[in-house]
Amino acid sequence: MKKSQPTPVIPKKCVLYKQPRSSKWYCRIKLETGEWYRAATRCDDLEEATTKALELYYEARIKSKNNIPQTTPSFSSVAKSVIIMLAETKQNNEWKSVYSSYIQVINKY
Repeated sequence: MKKSQPTPVIPKKCVLYKQPRSSKWYCRIKLETGEWYRAATRCDDLEEATTKALELYYEARIKSKNNIPQTTPSFSSVAKSVIIMLAETKQNNEWKSVYSSYIQVINKY
């Protein structure tokens, strides 16, 4: 089976393609970091796959705006985002002394 030509959903940001020996559509999404994230749409139909790709794209955008890792979160990426969030409260007047203990424990484990 020949490699299919990518089908743009959102130009330069979200693309659909098929893997060799698969009837399913897959999508590539450009993350805020500039990296490409690949995900399966689990759809045979192009219209369904386009809808699913748009859902995945906008989900990644929402995660980015809320400082949540755009891809599957690992413990370390979630821990880093929590530390950043706690550090930001230090600049505001929302800092609590227990936050320094939280940051220390997160860094330890």
